[in-house]
Amino acid sequence: MGSVTEFATRIDLGNRPISVRSLLQATAANSLRGAMGSRTLAEATQVVDDFYRRTGAKYGPLGVPLGDLERTDDGHYERLHQLGAMKLTSLGADPIAETYYLADITLSGIRCYGTQDNGPDETFAIISLISVNPNHSGGDKLTKTILTPVAENVTVPATLFKMMTLDSLVPVGSGIIIHVSIWDRESGNADDIAKQVSKVIEDAVQKSAAALSAAALSAGAASSDPNVSGGIIGKITDFEVGGIKPFHILTLGIGKLIGNALADDLIGENSFFIPAANIVELSDPATFQSSIRKTPDLPFDVQVNWPPKPEQEPLFTDGHGTYKAFFLIKGATLTISIAPKLN
Repeated sequence: MGSVTEFATRIDLGNRPISVRSLLQATAANSLRGAMGSRTLAEATQVVDDFYRRTGAKYGPLGVPLGDLERTDDGHYERLHQLGAMKLTSLGADPIAETYYLADITLSGIRCYGTQDNGPDETFAIISLISVNPNHSGGDKLTKTILTPVAENVTVPATLFKMMTLDSLVPVGSGIIIHVSIWDRESGNADDIAKQVSKVIEDAVQKSAAALSAAALSAGAASSDPNVSGGIIGKITDFEVGGIKPFHILTLGIGKLIGNALADDLIGENSFFIPAANIVELSDPATFQSSIRKTPDLPFDVQVNWPPKPEQEPLFTDGHGTYKAFFLIKGATLTISIAPKLN
């Protein structure tokens, strides 16, 4: 704990004589031990809060705090978060921050309910896995874009790309987003379209992350939390930071943003939002197993848990071709150290 003189000097009461009354008044405590302990906790909280803010605060890889900073039996300090934890061993040290979760994403399948052409379609999908992480360096990619193979001679009721493993993603406080666009190939090049889509999505996510970085670093930033229960993007599209709705650009429609669609036809697009709380829950094996649902529209061997309910399944359609996309989201545990990248 240190001496009373050292403590008084640290709180600017170092001029002698040092009275217990002055220490209690300065710290609003009832005892000398309480005064010194509470002041140390306050100082530790300030150190941890500053570090946390520079990782993106509640928007970053730690997510929202689950309580206050507490002193442990060994004299250290710890605070639990939705996605990880922060620890402080001493006031002179940097906090230790770790995140504990990973989302494994599988495309369960894409089901054709109606073809765009009079005959069979040649269908492919472009899927972007998105973690809008404000705690990133300028060169980091925040998205992973996957191009499926082109499925030829697609007719109703075909199920395409069954149980296709996509990738894993580290979630952040605002969860993760899966953007899907479904195309019918006419005469263009699927690889070229995927590159254009990837560029547009990456640019949109970088701008969204920059907005969240500004919010995290602004002490009094007024914002509403993204409060979404499941399915496609809901209230998060109205999430506002300083008059800007950073996620709106992800729902503007890439058909308008990529310009020339290279003669291929965009059947439709949707963004799926998976909140951080769901990823944490799905890291429990029993919860994951109970989340899996069957749908009569899909083959018996296809497992689905996202969207969580049939009424949350969006249609991908241009008025002619009609499709749906289904996913299997599994949470995993993996400890990853976090260093703050915001100034």
